[in-house]
Amino acid sequence: MKRILILTLSCIFLMACAGGALKLRKSVPRGTWFDVDKKYRYLSQTKEMRLNAFFDVPFKESSETKNIYNAVVMTPMGSPFIYDFDIKSGSLYKKTQNCEYEDSWKRYGGDLFSPNFSVGFIPGYLDQLGQKQEVYIFSSKGALNEYERYKDNVYSIRLLGGGVEQFCDSFPCGSRSKWLSRMVLYAVIDGDESFSQVQNLDDLKKKVDWEKAKAYMENFRGSTIETSGEIRPAYRLLNDVDLTKTLDFIARTNHIFSFESSRSMQKSCHALYDYVWSNVENIRETEKIRKGEKESKYRKLTKKPSLKGNVYNGEIKANRSKKELARVHAKKFHKFFKYFYQKYRSEFMTCSKFVQMSSINDDVERHWFFSYFASYFQLESLGYVYSCSKGSWVENPVLSSGKKFYNARALLHTCSDEELEKAFDRSITVMSGNKGNNRAHYRYIEYDSGIGGSHNKMYSWVYESGKKLSCEKKRDEHIFPEDVTWSPISPEKINLKDGYIF
Repeated sequence: MKRILILTLSCIFLMACAGGALKLRKSVPRGTWFDVDKKYRYLSQTKEMRLNAFFDVPFKESSETKNIYNAVVMTPMGSPFIYDFDIKSGSLYKKTQNCEYEDSWKRYGGDLFSPNFSVGFIPGYLDQLGQKQEVYIFSSKGALNEYERYKDNVYSIRLLGGGVEQFCDSFPCGSRSKWLSRMVLYAVIDGDESFSQVQNLDDLKKKVDWEKAKAYMENFRGSTIETSGEIRPAYRLLNDVDLTKTLDFIARTNHIFSFESSRSMQKSCHALYDYVWSNVENIRETEKIRKGEKESKYRKLTKKPSLKGNVYNGEIKANRSKKELARVHAKKFHKFFKYFYQKYRSEFMTCSKFVQMSSINDDVERHWFFSYFASYFQLESLGYVYSCSKGSWVENPVLSSGKKFYNARALLHTCSDEELEKAFDRSITVMSGNKGNNRAHYRYIEYDSGIGGSHNKMYSWVYESGKKLSCEKKRDEHIFPEDVTWSPISPEKINLKDGYIF
């Protein structure tokens, strides 16, 4: 899977071209990703068509040179802040502020603060874990750390090789299987004369303070902070991989979004979102009709998303048959949701990673409905399941057989409208609890404000691992807007705030 870049950012983290030797992109492509129906259109602060760097920028300008790629810089060398990029909204956003901390592995003797390299990603590329293909970019001091306002921060880079990065959620991860592995790339700015003689990883390690760079790579995403205050490592870098093997590996294992495949996926996901919303509206209408009156017609999904698991796969499929759709009784939300969960859960989870579900500027009610709707599936992805009989979200551990302890579909089968609707509101409560306990969660960003923020309107969920810098100050920020609540679909009054356990 892959990604792309480009956005107008505040001067605090945008970079400038430093001298004629640097090869910046020759032209800025026109943003087409958000040039869609107004239900999904995202505009810039100046009401211009927004550019989604992940999908609008090509990963290469030419196929003539095998190791020259485009890269989107998220965190520039020497930056006082750490940034990330949200694919759905096409926005760069601040994750945290840098501060002085020690190496969690206790191998590097000095203090760590800001990186001596830049952190970026390759547009349109997804790595082996389905995440943005990240690249660590080395350059001279003047190349990227002059924070002047530019419309894009896409640079031409020259790949040197890669390395195996591993993540451990709860250290120590005794067996190799408990470490999640992916390939990260190493590169230099193409055209930076100071690095013109650097042709491979050995040359790079002689040129830069590699010991410090590696320590930063293994720590800047955070560590596990125990309640006792003990700091446990969460990331590590293993074997270096030369350029030839790196290019071969990412060609075989990465997912690459072409212009055609990404737009086909987008249309398919829009069809899925429209399908959900039209049925929710229809159910709300039907709930208002007195018993015995004519029932509203069931809305059909005209195009099935061509997705499988967490990757794009193939072309748009044929329409669902009337016989298959007729099995659903649209009068009740819980029946529709059970059907949707069984048939389209995988496709929806994929869509929600890459394609924004609605524009708040077009339909506020629809936007907040999908924000809650997505949180249900996001919490499941974090290892929870909702039990209607208990009225709570419970952890759903993986057994040694590979199966989950609870059968989510079986638990869902017993839910009524009133019981099911509580799950959406209570998913926010569990997310908030996870944040407070430094566990993996999602947080919703309306506007990335504050010192160092991108000042982008996002209206999007972003993933947080729960790992922290040991020096990081606790932030009392809410993971979801406090003035937004779930709008009940069932006519009965639903008490959303009592009786939940997590």
